[in-house]
Amino acid sequence: MTSSSSSVDFKQSDIRQDPSASNAFVPTAAALGGDFSVLDGPGCQAKGVTRVVNDPTTGLPLPNNQISPTRFDPAAVALAKYLPQTLNPCGKVSYGIPVQSNESQYVGRVDWIINPKHSIYGRYLLDDYTLAAFFDPHDILVTSTSGNSERAQTFVLGYTNTINSSTVNSAHFTFGRVRNNRGPNTSGVNAAALGATNLYQGTGDFLQVAVNNGGFAVGCGTCALGIFNITSYQGADDMDVLLGKHQLAFGIDLIRTRDTQNNHYQDDGVFNFSGQYSNDPLLDFLTGKMNSFSQSGPQLNDLRQTVFGLYVQDTYHMTSKVVVNLGLRWEPMLPLYDHFNRGSTFSQAAFNAGQVSQVYVNAPVGSLFYGDPGISKSFTDKRLANFSPRLGIVYNPDGRGRTTFRAGAGLLYDSVGTFIPYRMVAQNPPFGPQVTLTNGPYQFSNPWATVPGGNPFPLPAPGKNVAFPLANAEVFLPPNIHSPNISQWNASVQHLFSDNWIFSASYLGNRTSHLWIGNEINPAVYIPGTCAGKPCSSTSNTQARRVLSLANPSAGQYYSQMTIADDGIGANYNALLTSIDHRFAHNYTFLANYTWSKCLGIAPMSSLGTGVIQNPYNVRGDYGPCTYDVPQLFNASIVYSSQFGHGGLVSHLLSNWTIAPLVRYQSGLPVNPVSGKDNSLTGVGNDRPNVIANTMYTGASHGLFYQYVNPNLYTANPTGTFGDASHNSLRGPGYFDVDLAISREFKLREWMTLRARVEAFNALNHPNFNGPVSNISASNFGQITTASDPRIMQASMKLVF
Repeated sequence: MTSSSSSVDFKQSDIRQDPSASNAFVPTAAALGGDFSVLDGPGCQAKGVTRVVNDPTTGLPLPNNQISPTRFDPAAVALAKYLPQTLNPCGKVSYGIPVQSNESQYVGRVDWIINPKHSIYGRYLLDDYTLAAFFDPHDILVTSTSGNSERAQTFVLGYTNTINSSTVNSAHFTFGRVRNNRGPNTSGVNAAALGATNLYQGTGDFLQVAVNNGGFAVGCGTCALGIFNITSYQGADDMDVLLGKHQLAFGIDLIRTRDTQNNHYQDDGVFNFSGQYSNDPLLDFLTGKMNSFSQSGPQLNDLRQTVFGLYVQDTYHMTSKVVVNLGLRWEPMLPLYDHFNRGSTFSQAAFNAGQVSQVYVNAPVGSLFYGDPGISKSFTDKRLANFSPRLGIVYNPDGRGRTTFRAGAGLLYDSVGTFIPYRMVAQNPPFGPQVTLTNGPYQFSNPWATVPGGNPFPLPAPGKNVAFPLANAEVFLPPNIHSPNISQWNASVQHLFSDNWIFSASYLGNRTSHLWIGNEINPAVYIPGTCAGKPCSSTSNTQARRVLSLANPSAGQYYSQMTIADDGIGANYNALLTSIDHRFAHNYTFLANYTWSKCLGIAPMSSLGTGVIQNPYNVRGDYGPCTYDVPQLFNASIVYSSQFGHGGLVSHLLSNWTIAPLVRYQSGLPVNPVSGKDNSLTGVGNDRPNVIANTMYTGASHGLFYQYVNPNLYTANPTGTFGDASHNSLRGPGYFDVDLAISREFKLREWMTLRARVEAFNALNHPNFNGPVSNISASNFGQITTASDPRIMQASMKLVF
């Protein structure tokens, strides 16, 4: 006996919306004429006090906060013509980035029951998504969102064999591929088009400028041209066996992943202005005084990774009231590697001994590559002893299932994604080096003019005798990094107090260990006092004060920011979860839950791009609320199936509609206060301020441009010190949302059904405001300047046959 079924799904949506308003600060007409008296006056400062503006060259106060526009940088003046105009005396502009996207989704599935013991199924999913990139010559701020052309495909083939009445075997093979082509609008401009000279431009239409501490941004780090492809293969086999009171399960899982990229991340340069020289970021911009400048070559990788797992599990029905579950999984960490052997590591011992690589003979001492003695392709060790035990107990005291107690615990290891350490392969010289200059000021119109050795880009193809540029920003894995893991435990009680209503209360806890974060290992050392009549420590001599530069100036000049994966940190989470559930009856279901929780940790796993810790020597000092800590969370959902009458036109039109609202409320997310300037003079740039007031919030109504945080809560950390404000010690407004879905099935034929669905996200169009500006150097510190999405609607149809 054989049978089969198939279905084809199609979904298409074209969402066009004006997203929530954002705001920025651009030079006013007065500022473009050299008059900053209003822009930096009390009416434009969160604290209501005039900001002193200095001459960016001499550091002396500007008379009447005015400067001659003849001193403005030509590239900055050219860029200012692309900025939106404003009549606001403080330079404030509100803008939205248009969103034009289109998504088409196709799903096909075939099920074949060959006979009662053998069945096969296959499924194919194709999803195409495009997001347009915009460019407006009158508002270049819209370039801070990239364009994307993505295609995702998956194919699954599964086979189930019922060997006998107590043994079932299931196997499946999965193929997946995701292609993402990213890039800016081809009508855009780059720095060369603005008049910048002596500057390599790898992309003809991309510009990335950041005027921090209350300015504006053009472009973004993830807006540059790039091609990203991920291909994976998975095979798994699972066996289930009933043996008396035991239900045994065991299986194997094997995944092979390939991650390739061609990323023009910073090959047009990244121009940063902070207000470090004039105390006004917009004046620093107009005079072209950059506090830092970065540029890289195209970042390439071809990463390969294997994930392997074995498991065994026993569900033991000890008595009619007690069930015990025991399991063990083995999942070794097999580190990823680049197919073309790109990447490098750094050895402090080799640096101290003056050891040079045998693979690239002009590499700076301490840098080692695959092919050097003792260096593997993955630059870190395997972790083979990753065994994950787990235990669960279910107790039903009355034997009828009306009240059930559950408890469980387990240890799980995480498989680190290929994106996490990719910079080690793509960024480290000589493959796609990123030069980061922090000894400003650098001039916008000619960034390399004052840099020893000049502009190193474009670089030649790597060879044994290739030259290495100075001031490389590099990323490394330690040679014996641990696998991230999580210990989980829980206890719960469920009670059925009527035929359709269930109440439950659960305690949930977990602790993560060996999470990977980026930490700086080559910070600048603060040296107090004066040297030759000048401060021994300043932002203009950061590179000379870095740890490796002080230890060996000739070798240390090749290293600037150096980020290493620190696996010695973790987080913990504890929560009380209560819920009430009405099973489907009387044409409706209802589910509501409330979670009261706390998450504390140091930092989330990141892509290891730069350090995330304020003080690299005191990682524990960043312990605080997790970035996703939500102390209170409430959800309620209803699914109602309409029924009207027992026939007739009205009954036909109004019956069988499914209406499903979802209500959500959550506490505001944590916000990390920052100083906005490198007052610690470490070159890390994660300084936090000192707390000087007890009142954190103003109590003002929520809304765009409202002063949410007390503007006098903090003061800048003194030179050479770190602030005492705790990490993530501020918190943004809460979030409230109602989503709604309406759907119905239309029976076209006995064998064909059309399913229609309409969805509204934020159906009430309720404004949900994001966190406040947390940079105390910004003129709008503590103000709420952005909001989440407004109402979004989409519709889809699915044909099943």
